[in-house]
Amino acid sequence: MSAWYIFNCMGFYPTAPSSNIYSIGSPGLEAVEMTLGNGKKISVTTENYTPENVYIQEMYLNRNRYNKTYLTYEDIRNGADIKFVLGSQPNTSWGVSDESVAPSLSNPHQTLLYGKNR
Repeated sequence: MSAWYIFNCMGFYPTAPSSNIYSIGSPGLEAVEMTLGNGKKISVTTENYTPENVYIQEMYLNRNRYNKTYLTYEDIRNGADIKFVLGSQPNTSWGVSDESVAPSLSNPHQTLLYGKNR
């Protein structure tokens, strides 16, 4: 649980063990840096960080505008520079396109049903 909390404070967290997908959330720290096992660094910074500004207005990954609601291990394994621009109201155009949504086992508008093979 403590590892999830640290990730969450950085603004992203593992969706499921070994999925290599990290869901993006609102960072709980103004800035933080993590050194990976390979010596590379993940740096997370924020703009407009206050207790009221909890909504992502924009996000940048390695100085490029980023509009996905998830990161992959490939995105961060060699280090990353992540910047969140925060605001007090939701940005209803951030992370809403079909390409912005995290991968799923289900198809759009069709939930994958689990059950016994027949």
